[in-house]
Amino acid sequence: MTKSLIPMTHRNHYLALWLLLVGLVQLGAGPNPPAGARLPLTDMGSATYLGFEGGLYPAQSNTMPLAHAQAGVERANLIQPLDVNGNPAAGGNYVLLSAISRHIFG
Repeated sequence: MTKSLIPMTHRNHYLALWLLLVGLVQLGAGPNPPAGARLPLTDMGSATYLGFEGGLYPAQSNTMPLAHAQAGVERANLIQPLDVNGNPAAGGNYVLLSAISRHIFG
């Protein structure tokens, strides 16, 4: 058995994966995308996908409705610092907590 001159370290694995992904992306790129190619939501116009409209917002629009923006500002204004017991406190802290299950990664 011949020993490889370059051992496959983690770095080599990541590099190989990156090169594979770049190659796959390049295969799908080109001036003439295949028929039925997926479109970004923002480019769908009046088209639908599995019965769903395109656009980021209702009515196939990519422009945020004023009511949507106002609701976001109202909710953002409700965020306030809390003390260790969860009570509003001027000297409290803001915390961003993100939780994810390891099981989704296999």
